[in-house]
Amino acid sequence: MSEPKREPKPPRPLPESESREKEPFDVGIAQEPDPGHTVCEDAYTADPEHGFFAVYDGAGGITGARAAAELARAMVTQYLDKNLTDDITDIKAIRQIIEQAVYFSDGHIIDDLTEGATTATVVIIRKLGDKTIAICASVGDSRFYVKKQSSELLQVSVDDNYLTQLDIAGKPITLAEINRLNRLFSTIRSVDELDSEKKYVLDDNKFSERTLYKMLNLTSVLGGQEANEVHIVTKVLEAGDTLVLCTDGISDLVPHNDLAAGINPDDSAQVNADRLLQLSKDGLRIGPNNKTEDDRTVIVIKGKNQTK
Repeated sequence: MSEPKREPKPPRPLPESESREKEPFDVGIAQEPDPGHTVCEDAYTADPEHGFFAVYDGAGGITGARAAAELARAMVTQYLDKNLTDDITDIKAIRQIIEQAVYFSDGHIIDDLTEGATTATVVIIRKLGDKTIAICASVGDSRFYVKKQSSELLQVSVDDNYLTQLDIAGKPITLAEINRLNRLFSTIRSVDELDSEKKYVLDDNKFSERTLYKMLNLTSVLGGQEANEVHIVTKVLEAGDTLVLCTDGISDLVPHNDLAAGINPDDSAQVNADRLLQLSKDGLRIGPNNKTEDDRTVIVIKGKNQTK
């Protein structure tokens, strides 16, 4: 018999009094609206009991953007609560359920809203056998990172932009190439610092740094007019990994190296989340299209036994 449907949880961290011993995660959340917005157009889910985390970045005007992000959050949660029970341990089945949850939310945004769209990056963490697995489903450019004990910061989610639409030697660009590009742009503060002559090679294709940076603009969202592809990535986690989900109000405004340095494995998840939010407000980078402000949301996840 399948377990009864759980009611969707509100998008907030659980207070100490509500936490349960079975929850293996230390979770920190920081969120702040764009100073020019009356409300934050981002939404999120943090359900450590079931290893379910997600961020959504609404677009399309304040009313439509907020409505799209909240509807995506509600529909993904509803679908997973109904279909992803704790007894499902087949990784292919879990991947398919998460993928369908994102498509389910896309259909509701298209059918139920007259305006508004949103990104979605959804992560499920499961202990399968002797391994801990993170399964990420994403549309848009909200990101999922893993900070390794070696201090390397790896992007796990796949952005929807002009660069990832490229076919290199007949194949989509790989996460290895995406992380190589993150290292290339790791200290860039604005597009003016990019070299229009220096060439970067992707297989046999050559692009200037400036061209590559401009190709990082968003191309796909839930509720958009174009058909979406939900990107599914599975990552085996290791002891000491720190996980980060964030909207582009963080990733666009904090250079990759600063983002990596801002995650300290000795600090609590909440201290790390607060630090990353502050870094996004420190003027470290001018984002695409001269962006200096945005709605900001970040979730930091650690194993409970990691925090000293």
